Amino acid sequence: MSRMSDMAQTIEELRSAAAAISDAADWLTKVFSSEPQAEDASASPPEPELTLEQVRAVLADKSRQGHTAEIRALLEMTRSLGYDRVICAFQPHTYTRTKALFDDFVRELKAADLVVLTEIYAAREQNTAGISSRDLAQQIPGSLYCATLDETARTLRGLARPGDIILTVGAGDIYTAGEALVGFRSGR
Repeated sequence: MSRMSDMAQTIEELRSAAAAISDAADWLTKVFSSEPQAEDASASPPEPELTLEQVRAVLADKSRQGHTAEIRALLEMTRSLGYDRVICAFQPHTYTRTKALFDDFVRELKAADLVVLTEIYAAREQNTAGISSRDLAQQIPGSLYCATLDETARTLRGLARPGDIILTVGAGDIYTAGEALVGFRSGR
């Protein structure tokens, strides 16, 4: 299979995962909408009531499957491109998600040749879980922990060598480490 067809397949898998999440969100919006639905005699019987705990469990499972599947697909596709090493700079998104997906992150990130973990992007949360990216780094052999994005960029610069590909992965501001790395390279 060619690099482009591998990439196209990965993109399609990511789109499929996104569509599944969107469908689940639409369904939940419909189920929990505060607006009463018009009665339709020909409509199918009402769906059984779900508890909030059941909804949370389903969403957590779908999120876990979708998010870690994206990481797995990205690393597998990148590995197939023939680079000497795949370096993944990863910034987990939120403390609660990092705690919930901890083992999954460890398992999937091990697929990279080198992993550089920067601190968790808190978004709207306070760290009530008592978790850090340092905890992930302790479970991924050979990984490095960087407390700041500047430190992440400097670390990536020191690790990079010809033939490597460096991925910045996460939902926060990890992209700035990549931008800084490009700035290092161009002499800015």
